[in-house]
Amino acid sequence: MNNFTVNRQDNAWHYSNQNQYIEWWYLDALFSDYYYLSGSFGIWGSLKKPESLMIRSDFLLTMPNGSTIDFGEKFSLTKFSASLERCNVHLGKNSLVDAGNCYNLHLIKDSVALNLTYVPTSPGFKHTHFFNEQQSEYFSWVVPMPCAGVHGSLQINEKSIALNGFGYHDHNWASISLSQKINGWQWGRIQSGKEIITFALVEGISQTLFKGMAFSSGSKFEYLKFGLPFPIMNINEIRSGWALSLTDDNIELHLEITEKKEVLHRDGGSSYRRYLSRVNGKITTNKEYIVSGQMIHEFQNLH
Repeated sequence: MNNFTVNRQDNAWHYSNQNQYIEWWYLDALFSDYYYLSGSFGIWGSLKKPESLMIRSDFLLTMPNGSTIDFGEKFSLTKFSASLERCNVHLGKNSLVDAGNCYNLHLIKDSVALNLTYVPTSPGFKHTHFFNEQQSEYFSWVVPMPCAGVHGSLQINEKSIALNGFGYHDHNWASISLSQKINGWQWGRIQSGKEIITFALVEGISQTLFKGMAFSSGSKFEYLKFGLPFPIMNINEIRSGWALSLTDDNIELHLEITEKKEVLHRDGGSSYRRYLSRVNGKITTNKEYIVSGQMIHEFQNLH
């Protein structure tokens, strides 16, 4: 049986000397007044060859008028530091720090500074897929905060803007080249009052690696499964957007995803897409939950 419990070290730096290595800490947030943040701190390459490493921040803040503040920046290994005991990541003057009962995110670019505090409002979970019996090839995903209250400020020159909303944080690392082992993924997260949903479908080159959903209501998981046997899960394109369904023992989910807005599209011919959408539907377990809220979701095809 999988151990889904997240501890502080799960979200620390997983230092690795393997030739193929990638690790990133992702966060997003939806604020009142139509501000939207998403991005990550990432490091990949070979730590045995520092010159080959790619280390970067790729956070992007979308303003109410649709303009953006790009915190993207590349760093050398000498500008990167992280703890092996807890989340304490620094890229130059940028940082993400586990402060015990919350996380503090600090981003700075020229005369712009963003300071945010994430306070978890739902339990976390984790899942690891192993590609071989020796467990030397793996892809790990830990979600310390499926949902968090987020507050802070945006400082632009002498002007300070208060920000309040809700957000999400996850952390991924792998000992392999994702493009060699993974064909693509579909991922999304939904907040609907006290009901929090995170789903994922990760396809390998020749088979599904893992798929499933974490569904919590308040401080309790009503459903949590990503490994075998897989639930019956489908994401189908429809005229208004997409239809998401999941059926497993004692649970059924049916959601309609509409009003889609593309919030991130990477250049260079990539098929990566991230959307901000509206979702409506229901989940039936031992009781019925009506789902209505906002959804951030993404699609990536690596081949």
